[in-house]
This record gives sequence, structure tokens and C-alpha cells, in this order.
Amino acid sequence: MGNEDLLIEMLANLLDNAFRVTPSGGEILLRAEMEPDGVVLLTVADTGAGIAPELAERVFELFAQIPGTRQTGAGLGLAIVAPSPKSMAAAPN
Repeated sequence: MGNEDLLIEMLANLLDNAFRVTPSGGEILLRAEMEPDGVVLLTVADTGAGIAPELAERVFELFAQIPGTRQTGAGLGLAIVAPSPKSMAAAPN
């Protein structure tokens, strides 16, 4: 899979998650910034409830679900996209 395909898959998963957790009237932000060294920084942010700091790393595990949420997914999205930035010489934040 080429970097373009990985990027599309990664953004699709992150945006899908953002749409599912953002309440009606909320906001989703997709931002791309070029760093001075030429690295592109992509950010997906939303006004959903967020993830408790102690659960933040767990969301990248296969089949992970956040307790108390009304998520409908299988818990695969973030686990699938987490390796993508690394293969493009980047890291998820």
C-alpha cells in the first residue's frame, strides 16, 4: 500500500471517529501545516467528550472500546491507523 493509500485510510478512520463522537452542533477540525523542516503535520480535532488520559493509549489496541461511550464500531479504527504514520516517518499524537 502506497503512502497516499495509507494517508487516505488514516484520515478516513480519524474523521469517521470524529463524526461519531461529535454532538450535533459540534465542530470537527482538519488542519494541515508545513513545518520548517518540510514535515507535514495533520491534525483532526473534535468537540466530542474526549478520552480520559488514563485510557488514551488503550484506544490504539485492537477491539478497544471506551467505557461509558455509545460507540458503534468494532474498536478497530485507531488500531488500524496507528501504524500508518510510523510507516510514513511520523507518529500519532
